[in-house]
Amino acid sequence: MSHKPTITESLEFPQNSMIPRAAFGLGFAGLIASFIGYFLQPDQFFFSYIVSFTFFAGITLSALITVMLHHITKASWGTVFKRFFEVFSSNIWVWAIFFIPVLLGMQTLYHWTDPALYDKASEEFDKIVYGKSAYLNQTFFIVRQVIYFAIWGWLGHKLYKASVEMDKTSDWGMTTLMRKISAPGIPLFALSVAFAGFDWLMSLDPHWFSTMFGVYFFAINFQAFWPVMILLVFFLQRQGILKDTIKQVHIYDLGAWFFAFTVF
Repeated sequence: MSHKPTITESLEFPQNSMIPRAAFGLGFAGLIASFIGYFLQPDQFFFSYIVSFTFFAGITLSALITVMLHHITKASWGTVFKRFFEVFSSNIWVWAIFFIPVLLGMQTLYHWTDPALYDKASEEFDKIVYGKSAYLNQTFFIVRQVIYFAIWGWLGHKLYKASVEMDKTSDWGMTTLMRKISAPGIPLFALSVAFAGFDWLMSLDPHWFSTMFGVYFFAINFQAFWPVMILLVFFLQRQGILKDTIKQVHIYDLGAWFFAFTVF
């Protein structure tokens, strides 16, 4: 009996492929450019960094919610893409490391970190910021980030681990486990992502607020996720990977999601 390759095996690059080395080189070049930017214009560096961080972290978070929606709805359309989603979402812990520069640049990024704003005897006293001090303070900000990444990291890891275990053992009971994880995971995800949006971006201007900002934050990230997936699939197929697995109809599914959230 011939061995049927799994999706994980099909995703491997050929041994002589330059793609992994090129990706490493590109990442290293970006790291060097970041250091140069920091030393030339440190203030601009942190603002550019938070925008870039939010975009790429949002792609990963969108993959996580897609995995959970796939399980909770018992969907079949995304089976050929599921490993993509799982690999993205299982590496959320990486973004916890990448968040460290944001913490180091809090005094530059977030106006509300200035102690003078809370001193009623100071000319810079800000009544609005003072009223939000229970939420907008550095200690609670850091605690919230730990909670967010702990939730996302745990969900991504557990779902990926269960999926790989099912591939190895053909134990379909894993699907029930993944649905049980996804059911409470979706509301936890929704709340944590909304508040992450408040913390990362909305609090850049502590005088401005919107109760809908969390929804917008999720929607724009989710919209950006689908063209990234489409481009990734096209790229892999040009390398000869998954050409016989992902058909045109599957690409249409990705496009439909992209169109839906463009309208949304």
